[in-house]
Amino acid sequence: MMIGVCCGEQWTEETARIVQEGPHRVARCGTCEKWLRALPGPADDYVMPFGKYKGALVADLWAQDRPYCDWLYTIAKPRLKQVLDETKP
Repeated sequence: MMIGVCCGEQWTEETARIVQEGPHRVARCGTCEKWLRALPGPADDYVMPFGKYKGALVADLWAQDRPYCDWLYTIAKPRLKQVLDETKP
């Protein structure tokens, strides 16, 4: 998957320089270090951004409140659905 173009090259997640900057994973040009784009972090580290479990790890919610996770999946946006799929036991 192409993530950006810089210095005359097309960068992918495999060829760009991927770095952790605080809580964010970002892709930078391998030549000039220009920021290309933010990348999603690992699903196991995804923190609920809203609701009654705001601040909790989504991976922990499956054991804590499975009916809530099942409901959440029906209203979730694509990234949250992906995290729920990847962390479901």
